This record gives sequence, C-alpha cells and structure tokens, in this order.
Amino acid sequence: MNNYTGLGPGELKVISNDLVCVFRKLTQYRFPKSKKSRIRKKWKKQNKNHRVQDHERIIKIDNTIIVSTRVYKQLQELPQKKYYG
Repeated sequence: MNNYTGLGPGELKVISNDLVCVFRKLTQYRFPKSKKSRIRKKWKKQNKNHRVQDHERIIKIDNTIIVSTRVYKQLQELPQKKYYG
C-alpha cells in the first residue's frame, strides 16, 4: 500500500513525462473533390495528403497525475488555491 507523505486530503501529485503522454498520429487533411470510393482509396494511400499531429493525454492513477511538459508548465502558471472541507 502506497502512502504519499506530504499530500493532504484532496491533493494530487503531478509528474511530467512526454514519453507516456505525447503520441503522434497521422490524419488526412486533404480530400479529393470526387466522392467515388476508388479515388478516395488512392488519396488515402498518398503521404502528401496526411499531416502528423501531436496528441496529448492526461493519465490519473490514484493521487498521481501524469502529464506532458507543456501541460505541466500551464498547470504551474495557474494560481494555487487551497480548498478545505
């Protein structure tokens, strides 16, 4: 059983890790004017019609949140508030 010392009730431990939270995905951004399925299949196979986009995810395990470095910097800029109750 893991007990996080220094964390009060309702507080979360934040870890930044790009290897776990950032993944790349190919998305098609150019499409043919034709609606025929044969032509759409040909366009789908060409790399020039695709773009690589970075997607980020946030993972929560118990009292720990794993985020990317970009999200971590945004969280640090937010004002810190303590909620009791």
